[in-house]
Amino acid sequence: MAKLWYKNWAQNRNEALPLGNGRLGGMVYGNPFCDRVSLNEETLWSGGPEDPVAPYDMTVIEKARQLLTEKQYAEAESLLDEKLMRGVRTQTYMPLGTLLFEVSHQHLLEVSDYRRELDLETAVFSSQAKIHSRANSLDDSEIFVCHKKEVFSSLADDVLVYHFESDTPIACFVSLELKLEAQISYANHQIYATGRCPTAYNEYDRENILCQDPNKESIPFAVQVDFVTDGKVNGQGRSIAVYGAKELTVLLSVATGFNGYDKLPVSQGKDYENLCRRNLSAAKQLPYEDLKQRHIDAYRRQFCRTKLTIHGPDKNDVPTDRRLLAVQGGEDDPTLGQLMFDYGKYLTISSSQPGTQPTNLQGIWNEELLAPWNSNYTLNINTQMNYWATETMNLPECHMPLMEMTRELAERGNNYGFPGWCVAHNTDLWRFNRMATRYSMYGLWDMGGVWLARHIYDHYCHTRDLDFLKSYMDVLRGVYDFLNSRLVANAEGYLILSPSTSPETTFLDGSAECSVTGSAAMDIQIIDDYLAYMLELEPLVGGDTARYQQMRSKLLPQKLSAEGMLLEYGEELEETPQSHQHLSHLYGIYPGNTIKEGTALYEGARKALDDRMEKGGGNNGWANIWAGICYARFGDSEKAYERLNAMLRRTVYPNLLNICPPFQIDGNFGVCALIGEMLLHSETDSIQLLPALPKQWQSGSVEGFRTRTGETVSFRWEKGKIVDFQRNKE
Repeated sequence: MAKLWYKNWAQNRNEALPLGNGRLGGMVYGNPFCDRVSLNEETLWSGGPEDPVAPYDMTVIEKARQLLTEKQYAEAESLLDEKLMRGVRTQTYMPLGTLLFEVSHQHLLEVSDYRRELDLETAVFSSQAKIHSRANSLDDSEIFVCHKKEVFSSLADDVLVYHFESDTPIACFVSLELKLEAQISYANHQIYATGRCPTAYNEYDRENILCQDPNKESIPFAVQVDFVTDGKVNGQGRSIAVYGAKELTVLLSVATGFNGYDKLPVSQGKDYENLCRRNLSAAKQLPYEDLKQRHIDAYRRQFCRTKLTIHGPDKNDVPTDRRLLAVQGGEDDPTLGQLMFDYGKYLTISSSQPGTQPTNLQGIWNEELLAPWNSNYTLNINTQMNYWATETMNLPECHMPLMEMTRELAERGNNYGFPGWCVAHNTDLWRFNRMATRYSMYGLWDMGGVWLARHIYDHYCHTRDLDFLKSYMDVLRGVYDFLNSRLVANAEGYLILSPSTSPETTFLDGSAECSVTGSAAMDIQIIDDYLAYMLELEPLVGGDTARYQQMRSKLLPQKLSAEGMLLEYGEELEETPQSHQHLSHLYGIYPGNTIKEGTALYEGARKALDDRMEKGGGNNGWANIWAGICYARFGDSEKAYERLNAMLRRTVYPNLLNICPPFQIDGNFGVCALIGEMLLHSETDSIQLLPALPKQWQSGSVEGFRTRTGETVSFRWEKGKIVDFQRNKE
């Protein structure tokens, strides 16, 4: 039984439960009297297509490079911050608003038998309650009313469906509240709204953060709400009232004018109003039970491809929040990991479908007008972590939105004036591809595109889809074209990436806190990983490998400290305490695999991981999970399980969504990768079962996992030993 369930309705968004169909998201609170669904649509972003900007001043970069050769780190960083970093940011992801549902019970006595749940096997939210009330203040006679609700975001029909049933006729009210500039009206038993997003997001202009310029285009949208009920309907403005109803189905459709990252959203946009109406009209033709079953059938075609079973005490009869509290109090709950895996799979299907946008920092579940970190695509770990487990879970089509974004970023080129393409640590709906923020510590890093390229490789390995690979070879080769200009030779003749940073980490240069160095370990690892898999891929399409081999042979060798620890910055520099979250210098362990067991670098990487954890690393959700996956790659099952438990004890809310803090969805996907890596490790030519099986998971089974050999595997284990194994080459 894969369910999250509770005996109380949600008091805040950290208790509400998420729904989505890849495009249209909702957070459902489940209050029996005044319920709400917070709404998101994936393309509601501020701004518009990126205007051309002046290229980077290469004389500044060259001067900084010279300062770095002289080990004048603080001077180099100061120069770059002042002359190169321009204080620009991505646009921001916007919430749509809220659908409110209120039931009239004027003389309430009590609520009993309340339950709300999210069924991960059907992607349907439901709640039920018994309402004990009086007809009026003068009448002692009591009334018992049973309420039932079901809510889902339809994968089949692209509308949000809110269904309410009562065993006696009731009065209820439905209203639509929008957070964006909009006009809302009621007519013909429908609520209809049109509006638009802000034309700009200006983080460094606190008086004008969200801008509405009447002379600029921004994304327009339409919302339509319709009703099917056995009661009577009246309405006005943004609300409707339903009287004498025992059943009510609310249908909500949303569409926007967004027509591509390089298209003006109004003059070149989609006919969003007709699209909104057509979706709703088609859905309204179907009876509620048909709508529900069509959605479940579409969802289960993806969810049921894989199945994870961990044997242990059955605690499904305990509410999810109480299970979590017990773990946080020190109890062990081995099967809660299975629920987290199913939840991550559910969230993947719900937030990333073919033809949609990839999953951003908060998926499609952002309630804030000014979202943390703009709810953008952060490419120095977070966006990639969202997709680490997608192929293992046998959801290759859910990976495709990330592929398409990668192709579009490649089309944007780069701002150096070099051949090829790159992207720095942030992007957005408009495929922003410049250095962001005012600080080199964050924005100078420009390896986001190289990291994204690995996902193309990973998708090919799992699917062995040669047509897909051929269609993306120009994107992959564009990475080499960029690196061929970006890499420079040092005095010893090695290729280095200078200036360089190890994302969002700092070291001390005397009393100065610095982040810019001559060639951080991560940059070398991520480039080495790219060159290694291009040597595999080019022969498959008849390409030449000589240039990749030549570049790889000249890359700067990685270095170890006097104690044998892998050096993050290529030399021994004193780290600052705030640097202990990112594990960028372990990229070659995971998600890459170029640091091999039995080498000094492998041992040095393990020492670096242990050192980072001893110094307080892994305190937030994604960092903790990354550490756990690295421990799994090292074969340390107990440390990997410890990281899983650390997530449950410290970095999830009652609704099991990941805490960064605040909410950030990457850890929910990352935990699927962690569990997957503990149970199955694969390379292009090998499969290893149970490489990091903890003692708490002595028996269990896996069905339908995909491997990098291009196979589907299923296996069962008892007392820590494999007792059945099946593989299928599709």
